[in-house]
This record gives sequence, C-alpha cells and structure tokens, in this order.
Amino acid sequence: MNVKGQLFALDFMIAMIIVMLGLGVLFNYVEINSHTLKEMSLNNELEIQANTAFTKLMQEASCTVTNSTSTLFGCIDASKRLTKKQIGLSSEINCFVENATVTGCTANATNANNVIVISRNLPSIAGNIEKADLEKCMKKEPGFTCPLENTKITLKVWFE
Repeated sequence: MNVKGQLFALDFMIAMIIVMLGLGVLFNYVEINSHTLKEMSLNNELEIQANTAFTKLMQEASCTVTNSTSTLFGCIDASKRLTKKQIGLSSEINCFVENATVTGCTANATNANNVIVISRNLPSIAGNIEKADLEKCMKKEPGFTCPLENTKITLKVWFE
C-alpha cells in the first residue's frame, strides 16, 4: 500500500501560502505603526524643544528698563546677541531666528522635513528703554512716540 503524506497535498500548500501572506501583511502593519510612532515621538520632542527655546529667547533677550531694577519680559531687545546654547538648543538641532540675533541659528530650512515654526508679535527696541518712556507708552500719552515697535519674531527648528 502506497500512502502519500499530507505534506504534498494541494489544500495544505494553499493553506500555507495564505498563512505566509497573512504573516507578511501583519509584519508590514507592525513596521508601519512603529515607524509612525517613532516619527510622532521625534516631532513631539522637537516641538517641546522649540517652545522651550522660544521662551528662553524671550527671557535672555528681554528689554532692560533703565532707572529701574526690572526687565520687561515679552519685549525683545534687538541689540542683544545670544547663542544657540543660551536658548537651550543642542548641536543636532538646526534653527533659524528672524528679527533677533542668535549665533548658530542661521541655517536654511528649505530641504528640511518636520520644521517647527513659532511666531509671535512682540514689542522690541534696540537697547534699553527709560522707565518714564515705558510709562508714557503704557498710558499711550498723546504726542509721544513710543520707542517700542511690534515685531514679528519667528523661530524655526528642525533636526539635521
């Protein structure tokens, strides 16, 4: 009696092909999901660093009020020169700052993916502001030209 084994049956071969295709689709799905999660994680990290850098930029370049012991937070002193390290960005992150001077943030983002852009309209001045002038600006005193100008400060951040 000559009995063939189940291994060579056509139905078993078709079942194995279907199982292999199913495993291939499953592995492909897992790979796509893990790649998407990694990209989301990097993007979230970059967004956090961009927000932190913009906050530090406002702190480090804040306007000094003369005849007073205070600084004006949320006001950018355009004459202050900062470094990339002072605003908390590491070397593997590229950046570009518009309307403020940050050494090391001069790269161009034309070919970059996932660029985080933060723009704010902030009062700015080149140098210090006198306390009396600040009070006149706040009161919007007639006939007085306020030395503070609204300037759009833009920070662009991306990975190399």
